[in-house]
Amino acid sequence: MTNKLKEITFDTFKTLKYQDIVLPSTYSQEFEKNATITGLDLEDYNVILDDLNQDFNNLDKVLHKTNKNLDSFHKSTQQATKAIENNNSEELKTIQYDIELMKKEIEFLQKELFTDSLTKVYNRKWFKDIYLNHNNFNDNGFLAFIDLNKFKQINDNFGHLIGDQVLKYLCNYLQNELKSYNISIIRYGGDEFIILFNSNNNIQKLTIDMTNIQTKLYKQNLQSKNASNTTFNFTFAFGIIEFKQYDDADDIIKQADINMYKNKIYIKENL
Repeated sequence: MTNKLKEITFDTFKTLKYQDIVLPSTYSQEFEKNATITGLDLEDYNVILDDLNQDFNNLDKVLHKTNKNLDSFHKSTQQATKAIENNNSEELKTIQYDIELMKKEIEFLQKELFTDSLTKVYNRKWFKDIYLNHNNFNDNGFLAFIDLNKFKQINDNFGHLIGDQVLKYLCNYLQNELKSYNISIIRYGGDEFIILFNSNNNIQKLTIDMTNIQTKLYKQNLQSKNASNTTFNFTFAFGIIEFKQYDDADDIIKQADINMYKNKIYIKENL
């Protein structure tokens, strides 16, 4: 998907670079035209923007709660200092209890900060801030990049509420099917996900297992109670790549994205 965006951007600049004045509307029209030619549906990016907006709102709530806890901690520290000076053991017990409550609240906020609010898997912030070190991998392992097939059709035919349920179902399905592995699932954006596998695997077995999981999901008929009990199915495309310690994450994801599009062709021909 990233490569397609780069291709569209390049074609747009190439078309407009000789014009003396380029208005935003002109650029937008040319970009949309090139997107249509390339076969990229820009509606998918509206979903991503909605997700980002939701993440920003959640982040704002977490920061607000964190600031309240910091104020409370500062107050408790002052009270503890006075209690120690006055040798007030009962006051110290109360302060210790309050600090334990704050500790649990902060642990909850940390989990909320790094969890996707819809699917309850890790979010991109966890991947960037915790798993990576300055955008480099800390260890060896394997990365699977996942993109749902025809997700826009599900949203168009059944509504975004059903689309949300599909995303949650996919995450639960992957966690259950891959429970023998030590994995981390990240919602990278919209209907794109990343699965991280540790280095105690090999890419051949992972590819076989992911293909079997992909086929098994496609054969399942899901039912939408909101659409006159209509049944539908879906699956995903994936691309797997091995990464080494200190590899740049963007480079690895780009290669996994390329492999994923190859898998989309396989799906069209075989499913």
